[in-house]
Amino acid sequence: MIGIIFAAACVVFLICFKSVTAVVDKTEALDAAIRPVFEKFGISRRDMSLESHGAASSGMRKYRRVSREYFVGDIDIKKLTSALDERLKRTAFKPARRGYAVTKQAGGVLYTVSFKGMNIMSMRFKAGRKAAAPRPAAPKKEAFKSPKVAIVLDDFGNNTTNLEALFAMRIPVTFSVLPNLRYSSVVSGEAASRGYEVILHLPLEPHRKDVREEANSINSRLPKEEILRRIERDLESVPDAVGVSNHMGSKSTEEPALMETIFKALKPKGLFFLDSLVTDDSCCAEVALKVGIPFARRDVFLDNESDEEYIRERLLEVKEIAFSTGSCIAIGHDRKMTVRALNRALPELEREGIRFVKVKELVR
Repeated sequence: MIGIIFAAACVVFLICFKSVTAVVDKTEALDAAIRPVFEKFGISRRDMSLESHGAASSGMRKYRRVSREYFVGDIDIKKLTSALDERLKRTAFKPARRGYAVTKQAGGVLYTVSFKGMNIMSMRFKAGRKAAAPRPAAPKKEAFKSPKVAIVLDDFGNNTTNLEALFAMRIPVTFSVLPNLRYSSVVSGEAASRGYEVILHLPLEPHRKDVREEANSINSRLPKEEILRRIERDLESVPDAVGVSNHMGSKSTEEPALMETIFKALKPKGLFFLDSLVTDDSCCAEVALKVGIPFARRDVFLDNESDEEYIRERLLEVKEIAFSTGSCIAIGHDRKMTVRALNRALPELEREGIRFVKVKELVR
């Protein structure tokens, strides 16, 4: 009897072990699900410029992940992603993330699809057409031999956990600090005393109502006097700030009157503004030009997924933009995974000719 129970237990264990260790592969099923949308918009594999396959994990589950890049001509990218959203509602797949990115050359979106919490496919849709293959005898030439890259890490202020690891890298990183938190002033002082750039990560109102806003976040419903008071208080808690970026703010950064009030408060202090570009309809560039304050905007988000391989892929995108345009601004977050990925990748990029600089060197 004991032998039978033991044998049954072994069978159950083997079944469970196999289910845990098996690699989930839903990429073909996803391709079949989204094919009608691609056909509707006239997108085919001929429009694909890059494709990579790899393995990832979520808890004890392992799964196959695919990353692709498409050039989609003059297709309305927002309509394309909306059509994908509607299509996926009828399937087991879910849109996990839609991160719009506007570089100095083109617009695009990184569209990620998940299956039961596993991000199985990332598709980057870029405006324009896929470039023709170069002739074999023509070596690839880089437009800029020593481009500048600024790495900004957001959301400091809750702790000091990652400071020493960042300082040990000895590579310029901009510390973007949330105001009025327990360690806001501490991080500001520690980073500035070691020569690092510090900026205020100013909380602004998002469109989404299901995310928790920071206390005293700024919105357009506040009286002008209260907006100015909150800006002053926030800057006092990050005393070493030489610039300001927006924390959230997908709604606020679409409102010219509000941003003009904010920029006019920053101008006499000699502060620049870095647009985190959390909305494709940001008005910040136009308003900054009108008010006359130094301005820059984000090119790449590094860690929309807290996965080291994903972050390395985004850093390759940073490299591509930097060598083709001369500069790039990338934003990540105060996270252990992000810091570890940067620690491994940035020295390698530096050896390839990239110069890491402060954001202040890239504002215009």
